[in-house]
Amino acid sequence: MCNASRIILPGVIIMLRRTLLPAVQLQVGLIVSHSLVANYLCDLLLGLDMNLTPVLLQDPITATSMLPAHSQQVILFDLHDLPWPVSTYLDAFNLASQSSAFIGLDQSREVGEIADLLLSGFSGFLSYDQVPDLLGPAIASVAKGETWVTPDVMRKYMRMTSHRSLLSDSGTEVLTKRESQIRDLLKKRYSNKEIAMLLGICESTVKFHVSNVLAKLNATGRRDLTPNGTGTLVLPKCG
Repeated sequence: MCNASRIILPGVIIMLRRTLLPAVQLQVGLIVSHSLVANYLCDLLLGLDMNLTPVLLQDPITATSMLPAHSQQVILFDLHDLPWPVSTYLDAFNLASQSSAFIGLDQSREVGEIADLLLSGFSGFLSYDQVPDLLGPAIASVAKGETWVTPDVMRKYMRMTSHRSLLSDSGTEVLTKRESQIRDLLKKRYSNKEIAMLLGICESTVKFHVSNVLAKLNATGRRDLTPNGTGTLVLPKCG
């Protein structure tokens, strides 16, 4: 039992005022510039009915060492007035662990700006006014490998990446632009129905392209294209 007031210190696991959190696998890192924001997010996280451990992080050099090396991690970025470029943090975490998922928090942003965050490596975005109601669902979603953005943002992201083409592992088969789009959505665990809705094509056409993608990438199934191989998950409803 812990009756002392909570004190926010970098790298220190944040605890409930009266009850310690049990040992957990999901670590939630907080990268924020202002102590008031840190306290606000900590209070929200500790009030969630979730099995998580929040940890306040500091600069990108030491932040990665403050979380267990092989833990599942969700990192919350307050994008307003960070002392370091966001890319510096992302590079540090990606070098240290492939299991980190990133959620950006900020004032409301344009669709294109949020799509840019996806391109840079984020898994989701919440505006400040969405945080009180949607922070918990967003964390749970990206922790499972989903992408927490609206369909409009996902469509913009797909348009931004439509020029890309991909080689298979053998380097002999090139995906078409449409196949590249579908491959990206499969990696984010969208269903055939959701892909059809986002791209404005028939579900039967999606199935045709999925078959081609799997064949060209020498994949036995769509699970092979997801980071953890756990199959297709439902698109989060956020807005």
